[in-house]
Formats: sequence, C-alpha cells, structure tokens
Amino acid sequence: IDGNRMAVGTKHEVLLLANDPRLAEEYPNRPKFYDALFAPRSAHYCGHIDIRDLVWTDSVLVGVSTLFSCLFRLDETYSFRGVRKPPFITDLAPEDRCHLNGMCLVDGKPRYVTAFSETNAVQSWRPTKLESGILMDVTTNEVVMGSLPMPHSPRMFDGELYLLLSITGEVVKVDVAAGRYEVINRVPAFVRGLVKWGDYLFVGASHLRKTHTFGDLPLAQEGATFCGVMVIHLPTGALVSQLKYVNSCEEIFDVQVLPGLRRPGILGTHGEIHRRALSLQETTF
Repeated sequence: IDGNRMAVGTKHEVLLLANDPRLAEEYPNRPKFYDALFAPRSAHYCGHIDIRDLVWTDSVLVGVSTLFSCLFRLDETYSFRGVRKPPFITDLAPEDRCHLNGMCLVDGKPRYVTAFSETNAVQSWRPTKLESGILMDVTTNEVVMGSLPMPHSPRMFDGELYLLLSITGEVVKVDVAAGRYEVINRVPAFVRGLVKWGDYLFVGASHLRKTHTFGDLPLAQEGATFCGVMVIHLPTGALVSQLKYVNSCEEIFDVQVLPGLRRPGILGTHGEIHRRALSLQETTF
C-alpha cells in the first residue's frame, strides 16, 4: 500500500490498483456503502516467479522473487528485472535456492531481507529450515543474524528493526549492532505479515496444513494453529485483540493498514464490473 495505490502479487502477475472514493459512491452492487474502492488499473504478467514481499520504494515497486532468489522490479520488456541477490547466489535461476522471502526499506530503499539459509542449490534450504534462517543487510551483504527459525517480514518502525520467527510464532525486535533480538510476544501460529499503526503491531497468523510444504513442522503436528490477525500493544508487549477466521481463509502472508478507511472495497478482474469502473481526473463513471 502507498497512499491510494495498491500492488498485489498473484500466482502469475502483479496487479496494480488505485483507490477512487468517487467510484465507491456509485458501485452498482452496494451504492454509497464503501468509503473507498480500489479498482485494477494495470497488470504485469511476470509469470510464476513466486512473489513474496512487495514494497513501493522512492522510485519503483520492488518485490521478492523466492523462486529466483532475488529482489526484482517490473520491466516493460522482460518478465522482471533483477535488482539485488544475496552474494552467495551465483546466478539467477528458477530454483528457490535459499527461500528468500522478506524485505524492508530504510530511507526509501531496500535494506534488510530474510531467507531460510545461505545455500546456492535447488531448494537446498529444506533440510535445515528450522535453524538456518538469516537476516541480511543487502547494502553491505552482511549477515546480521543467523540460525533463525524460518524468519519472515522484516520491518522498520520508528528506527527499530522487527521481524517474525514464523515457526516459533515469535515477534522480535532486532539489535542490529549486537546481532541479537528481544522477544516482544509469541503467537500460537505460523506468523507472517507485520505492520505497525500507532502503538500497535498487527501480526498475520496462519494454519499449517499437513498437506502444506511445511506440514511436518511441530506447529502443524500440534494442531493448535489458527488463521487471523493478532494485535499487540508494543509498549507493553501485551496481546490486546485478535481476529480469527473460522473458515474460508487458511493462510495469510502479509498485513497492511489502510489509514482512515473503515469500509474499503476492492474490485478483482473477474466479471465485468471493473471494466465499467471508469475514473477520470474530472469525474467518474
């Protein structure tokens, strides 16, 4: 999310949407119901590159391709253009060599990334996935911390770096200089997706099905996981609220905040309504 624009990474493309509240007024299915309406405006057909984190930098949209073990940006000619890759990745290949997954910005540019290992062969992170995760500074190629249990979602809030240790359910604050972390709280689920608003952290939680790639992990065997969003009061570390999905949703990868909106709508590309959502500078139809 960046103001009125939204980017969604799907299985085969990156979909770019824009919010025009004027469209919400005349949305035919629920007129005057939504206070925002995000409509698709363009799609980039990058193919199946296994998209993870997406962020708007100062100049372009940058994403993580887990399949190609690199950061990428959209390109008008090619499927994508590589931006950065970890130094231990020797070349770009569709092999998921280290399970690169998370990224955060500092001063408008990519700075920290998370991966499951420092390996350089086809899916070679799998045997050690519980204890070989890393947090890396991509501007210096320095591994800030290693031996992490499946890290995801590095995020910079108020000059402090946070991330999620997915398989332990821990939300942690990182001391980059010392190379250690402090646990803020623990969620009984596979955690991915982290955002801060005011004094509160919003944390995405997922089930781990036994048919999932990670179905052999302890959390899945315990059967105590859930899918939803947990709210943590950052100054005290206390869990203060939660939203749980009873059905229809099994996994969450990322969580974002839409400031000031109470009832936003999003149009997909199925059906024909999005084709009739015409937004001009002066007016909408």
